[in-house]
Amino acid sequence: MSHFSLLDIIPQSSLEYNVCTNNNTDILLLPVRTHGQLMRLPWARLWYCLRAIDIPGSGLVKVVSFQQIKRLIGCAGSTLYQWLREAKEVGAIYEYKRQGDRLRIRLGGLFNVCRTLGLENWGATAVLPLGEVLQKCRQLATAIATQQLQKQSRYAAYNSLNKAEKQVFTMPTALDVVNRGKTACHQTPRRATKIPCLLHVGKKRAFVSKGFIPFGVSQEAIAYELTISDRTVRRHLSDLKVERRQLVQAKDAYRFIKAGIQLDLDRCLGEPGIWYEQGDREIILHEPNGLTSSKRKGGHRIPMSGNNLHPECDRFFSYYGKTWIYRCNLYALTHELKAMRVARKSYKRSLSKHKHSLSSNQGEAADTPHKGSL
Repeated sequence: MSHFSLLDIIPQSSLEYNVCTNNNTDILLLPVRTHGQLMRLPWARLWYCLRAIDIPGSGLVKVVSFQQIKRLIGCAGSTLYQWLREAKEVGAIYEYKRQGDRLRIRLGGLFNVCRTLGLENWGATAVLPLGEVLQKCRQLATAIATQQLQKQSRYAAYNSLNKAEKQVFTMPTALDVVNRGKTACHQTPRRATKIPCLLHVGKKRAFVSKGFIPFGVSQEAIAYELTISDRTVRRHLSDLKVERRQLVQAKDAYRFIKAGIQLDLDRCLGEPGIWYEQGDREIILHEPNGLTSSKRKGGHRIPMSGNNLHPECDRFFSYYGKTWIYRCNLYALTHELKAMRVARKSYKRSLSKHKHSLSSNQGEAADTPHKGSL
């Protein structure tokens, strides 16, 4: 993508509202706050481009060049008009007007867009450079959703520990596991300088011992969050060249668990505190998280494979004389995520008020008699 400065998009006369802005700033480097549930929509690239140009955040882009915007986004003029219409239908743009090459646009707010689209929330939020958003908007939506789910999983794993365990056990980040595998050790010292219970990190897997507190995210969970297929998730993350490792954990009890599954036993005790029971085409594995006292409520649900006569569970495998289990993936993602807790609470309140007003209006309309019914 070629270089674009603010002077290419916005004339000098329209930049007077912000004297602190460098007119020669590369517009592709401007930061823009993105939202995972909106980035997959076709008109989102145009909307985020206009939001990045609107540096003061006034919601009014006074004068922009139609031709330069078209070149910047990389679309035809008819496509740009279509996106303007679609964005106006959902409230992302209130109004737009073109005179020659000049385009005047009044932007809509986030709450209005999400309410019009019927969204309960806008998904993961991150601050990204505009150039990356324009090139790979949908791929980045998958990436920030992945990072958000991974962050929530790590927080939940740490939050499940009691007060004494939080002082003893350290929780590495996904970047620690992916990038610092060579400094791993098997011990679990307090305030360790190396990653506790991490045995080895290969090109595809990260091998951990019994004491490791697992966390991460599966491709199925990402696909469910974004309502896309797991193949699309893999393709998007591959396009962004995101480095990942699949977490695999070894426990002595897994050898007996795997044997019980192969013998089609309804229940099997691997060791005290670790056992499984069979469900409907799945097994429910009950075990503590690492060497802690915390357990996942309801157990880990693992789908079965094979036929009815010989059911199998391909999540267990043997390697170097030990039985391991495939757990979630860890992704090396470093996007700047934003929680927006206050805005999310405010949106929930406005959404509930909006629904209440709609139900009240519908109730009044139902109680009002029609003409001629008296």
